[in-house]
Amino acid sequence: MIKNNNKREEEGNELLPFDRLKSILDNLLTENKLSIVQLSKNTGVPVTTIKRIKYSKDPNPTINSLLPIANFFSLTVNQLIGLEPFPKERSLGVYQENKALWTRVPLIGWESILEWLENKNSCILNDHITTDVELSSTAFALVVSEDNWITFPKGINLIIDPEKEPKHKSYIIVFNKLLAAPFFYQLLTFDGAYYLKPPHVDYKTVPYDKDIYDFKGTLIQARLERVYI
Repeated sequence: MIKNNNKREEEGNELLPFDRLKSILDNLLTENKLSIVQLSKNTGVPVTTIKRIKYSKDPNPTINSLLPIANFFSLTVNQLIGLEPFPKERSLGVYQENKALWTRVPLIGWESILEWLENKNSCILNDHITTDVELSSTAFALVVSEDNWITFPKGINLIIDPEKEPKHKSYIIVFNKLLAAPFFYQLLTFDGAYYLKPPHVDYKTVPYDKDIYDFKGTLIQARLERVYI
């Protein structure tokens, strides 16, 4: 007698519970353009735990790990692990930020960049902003004070990380040795040569001459956010 294995074959084509969780979490991160670090900073779930959920064959997450992630995306745990469908009224790209867990970034004046980089402990800091992106311990924030920049409006906060390697079209801070002042440019590369494009139309793109310009950091994030005292 031949046994009917169709049901078993059909079940074999279905995603296992952990596989469903991985797939759903991947889709949620992609949909919201979020990194694992950002999810961690908004939920309090360690990066190592989230990586285990995403990449381990047997992550076996606890309810203490799943519940904050589910709440962050306005889902139930059963919806997050794929046992129940998403709510029909759910809006794409919506999540619950938790700024209490975010990283504090010191907000300094443009004239204090060198002092901060040379000896940040000597800087008197009263203001800061918060962010959910991954940063080094030397990161700092600046405020755009000009109103003629093309991409960045006056009052926006620029989060700069000196340890982040820039690439083509990155925005960077450089120190002009001749003028003894910092400037904000977009880094462009063509045929192995580097150029600095200013953020406003009144100035021309110039070659990146390392004898004149000293790299001080790469723009990681721009935020329109109130300043915390």
